[in-house]
Amino acid sequence: MPENLTAADGAKFYALIEEMLDGQWRASGVVRLNKNSEVREQTSGIEMFPTEKAARAWVGSASAARGFKSYSLNVRRQPTQSA
Repeated sequence: MPENLTAADGAKFYALIEEMLDGQWRASGVVRLNKNSEVREQTSGIEMFPTEKAARAWVGSASAARGFKSYSLNVRRQPTQSA
């Protein structure tokens, strides 16, 4: 199994938080390294949370565990229902 990619390798961390139909929040992270025309990518995990705040906290912990001080975050919310 290959070693985890980290910020020290020159990789970048990308996170996605999605609001699910049942009100739960799914958070996932991907670490990507583009080096010498080769792309390596590793999933940092996929977790479910009761709140967006908890999902954001997990993303922060997952990225910090690999040495990232910053990362790209995309949040997708369910459309609001109008009456």
